[in-house]
Amino acid sequence: MEETTLMTRDGTELFIRFFDPEEPRASLILVHGTGEHGGMYEEACLALSERGIAVLAYDCRGAGRSAGRRMYISRWEEYRSDLAEVMFLQKRRYFHLPVFLLGFSMGGTVVLDFALGSREKSAGVIASSPGLGTDNVPPFLVMVSSLISKLFPALRIDIGLKSDYVSREEQVVRRYDEDPLCDGRVTARWGSEMIKAQKRLLAGAPDFPTPLLIAYGSGDKMVPLEPISLFYEKAASDDKTLKVYPDAYHNLINDSCGDEVRRDYARWILERV
Repeated sequence: MEETTLMTRDGTELFIRFFDPEEPRASLILVHGTGEHGGMYEEACLALSERGIAVLAYDCRGAGRSAGRRMYISRWEEYRSDLAEVMFLQKRRYFHLPVFLLGFSMGGTVVLDFALGSREKSAGVIASSPGLGTDNVPPFLVMVSSLISKLFPALRIDIGLKSDYVSREEQVVRRYDEDPLCDGRVTARWGSEMIKAQKRLLAGAPDFPTPLLIAYGSGDKMVPLEPISLFYEKAASDDKTLKVYPDAYHNLINDSCGDEVRRDYARWILERV
């Protein structure tokens, strides 16, 4: 693994990890979930690189070892712009390889939004348990999110993310609990922008053009399946798959079925090279 940083156009420093295979066949950018960071996926990245996939895992602004106020964005387009700059970096490193996107939870929302709204195109998108609904957020917070965002944009809010719901593997849950870089609280502005992004995605699904794999665990207690299924049904892509892993929890690639998930993701990517 190689580590570096990337300075974005607005001066935010992003922390980057590269996992380079000996004989790369495809390129992948990994986007983590809410309140965590790319380092939580090191084992998965190594497994994917062993299958010939060059992985770049970065910490989003305001998360992990990247700069920025914790879990804060002034507008959702900052995530889109950051991913475009990260993609440019990965394309320079592997200019001859197709670039795929893999996003977990919040990261799933980020990569779906990027594929729908950015000029930069990827070879395919894997959205793992993407956050497309608000069932796990108190209804009152959803209703007043816009007002709170305007009045107190940096207010930290606990939205009820429980580490026990992340994985069925005790060591994974323990790692989340003990990692000082993991924090389930978000800011009011982030929450408001997330809700807006979810609505845009569901409305824009009929225009979604990119090869798509959506993965979900039937035991997921953190994001609801209904809006995910709705997005999948409406997505315009003629190359799309929705795979549900029985009894699996939210973080599929770090769950008890993680080995199977890694194989499935690698196979899906390499079949499209």
